Amino acid sequence: MNTGNITILIADDEEVNLNLYKESLKNEGYNILTARNGIEALELAVSKEPDCIVSDVVMPQMTGLELAKTLKANPVTAFIPIILVTGLTDFDDIIKGLSTGADDYLTKPVNIIELQTRIRGALKTGELQKALKSANRTIATLTNYSTRLISQFNPMNFNYDAYIQYIIEIFLSSTDESIRNRPWAIFYGHIKNKDINGEIIYTGENELLESRYITIPIETFLNESNKTLSVFFKNNCENIFIDLPFINGRKNIKINNYASIRIEHEIIILLNFVFNITQYDTDILNHLFLLCEFFNKLSCQIKDTENAFKYAIEALSRAAEANDEDTGNHIIRVNEYSKAIAKELKLSDKFVDEISTQAQMHDVGKIHIHPDILRKNGPLTKEEFQEIKKHPESGAKILGDEIRLRMAKNIALTHHERADGSGYPKGLKGNEIPIEGKIVSIADIYDAL
Repeated sequence: MNTGNITILIADDEEVNLNLYKESLKNEGYNILTARNGIEALELAVSKEPDCIVSDVVMPQMTGLELAKTLKANPVTAFIPIILVTGLTDFDDIIKGLSTGADDYLTKPVNIIELQTRIRGALKTGELQKALKSANRTIATLTNYSTRLISQFNPMNFNYDAYIQYIIEIFLSSTDESIRNRPWAIFYGHIKNKDINGEIIYTGENELLESRYITIPIETFLNESNKTLSVFFKNNCENIFIDLPFINGRKNIKINNYASIRIEHEIIILLNFVFNITQYDTDILNHLFLLCEFFNKLSCQIKDTENAFKYAIEALSRAAEANDEDTGNHIIRVNEYSKAIAKELKLSDKFVDEISTQAQMHDVGKIHIHPDILRKNGPLTKEEFQEIKKHPESGAKILGDEIRLRMAKNIALTHHERADGSGYPKGLKGNEIPIEGKIVSIADIYDAL
């Protein structure tokens, strides 16, 4: 353990104890902060976030018990291990101290070797708690961002590049406390030959996002150490600069740290984080881009399924009209007329989309009508007309109870009903006829005329 990077906060109102703890822990290589009362200790704990706190129980203004309870209730300091020190040796006092959330308990007089040992144990616990804190932050952030992405996902109008742009913008402009180490810029590009071509989005003046299209030589960010890794990050870069075209002229930007995320030939490069990059920083963005990639594939699959569904509808409609003249044009026109009427009535987009596809199924029941009747040029006999009148119910049976064909079934069954009850097959009146049946009835008659 590198103790030079570890900070210990000591809180005690007695100067002798402070100096004793401070000198003995300094010899271990720790960075030491001191506080002479509970309020001062609380302020230092929140602002400096030490790796461990050693606190006396009996202190002015705020006791060690109150300090521990307050720190453990604060999400920022809840994972800092706390060791309470007291002259009270009663078992109930020890239980009371541990119940506040303190991680360990020492009684006076303090043995320095025991204190050092307890601190090392607390630091190991703290490392595990930090990992848990990081995991909690990751889960919270991913849940938050994933929910936002999923809520906006529209498989039929999915735009991969627009989604990537959205992810970059929310990551750069986020005020979410769970992301405390934001990059200055994110470059989204495509790897081609020896260059990376794409758009860099960066935080400009007044925290406003700006963007430029640039080309970067591939060796700037892809070298032997990271070209085989899909996720890579590097701190303390040396001699890496990129030339960027800003509004007020070109600038050579020094790269202090960066992370790269690759998905096939696409690459995302995060530049100049506020602090050293951690695995947490890259995990968040990597997950979001993988989610975007999943959405892209899902969108393609849904579109393929939807196209196959529409093709099946069209094929069934053409089969039903095969014995009528002007078949194809008729069903196409009925679809278009029905769509236009639905729009004029200001019905929902979903309704308009459905009727523009499913109106063509209105005469699917004619598959069961004898071709000679359908092809007859002259007037139909009473018996032939009775046969024709069966096609709405036949159509409804063919379409069945498939939920996505519910509108088509209603259309097939009711497009020959009339508001005055003179229609067929059931003689429905007025509002007994569904709106889709009324619309297609008008479209069908209009086209026949």
